Amino acid sequence: MEWARKAVLALDPADLSPAAVTFLIRSYVADGGDAVRDAAELGLTRGLASAPPSDTCIRLEWLRTLVEAAPLSDDERLRDIVTQTLPAAVDALEGLVRRTYEPGEGLMDATCGEHMQLGSALLAAFDLCGRLPYAMLAEELMQHARRLWWQDADSAFAGGFAVNCTALHVLCSLAALHADADYRRAAVVAPAASYVDDARRLAASLGGHAGEHPQDAADFGRALFEWFALEPNLQ
Repeated sequence: MEWARKAVLALDPADLSPAAVTFLIRSYVADGGDAVRDAAELGLTRGLASAPPSDTCIRLEWLRTLVEAAPLSDDERLRDIVTQTLPAAVDALEGLVRRTYEPGEGLMDATCGEHMQLGSALLAAFDLCGRLPYAMLAEELMQHARRLWWQDADSAFAGGFAVNCTALHVLCSLAALHADADYRRAAVVAPAASYVDDARRLAASLGGHAGEHPQDAADFGRALFEWFALEPNLQ
């Protein structure tokens, strides 16, 4: 985690992604630090200035980051941006699903990375609006991706380090939902899903190679925070 923090702080704040800002926010909450706070604030300023971005999935990721930052900030613009742009962001997400998703077949002609990116955006939309179909579709996309791209020998998906960081983020989110009795009662869930086991194996696999991918430190760090938050509840 310390390695990821140093790597993210070495980045240009103007280039911070939603995952990077989320990671910095969580790092500041966990350990403090003026440098971490300043970088997070600069990243949030960029997020506010660029909202709404043209990429549908990134737009949802930014909105989720702004919501996570809102309780720690006096800047009312964070809440205002979410209130103003969420309806259009959700409409764009649903349009993207209509254009690319085929029931039982996943996203047509899409890569593993594109499945993970849309899965993450759907979970962001679920976090923001609480609509069960978004989380259920994210789970279906994960199930499809696992059938096509999971490699047992590597304990990872075929697709590279950055894709697997997003995959760990999605796996942890789905595992947390499956651990929620209220969610299980309300949603249709995959009965034989092994999200916890997959997340555990994937986290160990990524940890062995993280030093080779400083450009992906933010995605790795965010996913690690989610795995560390999930793991104690599994004991």
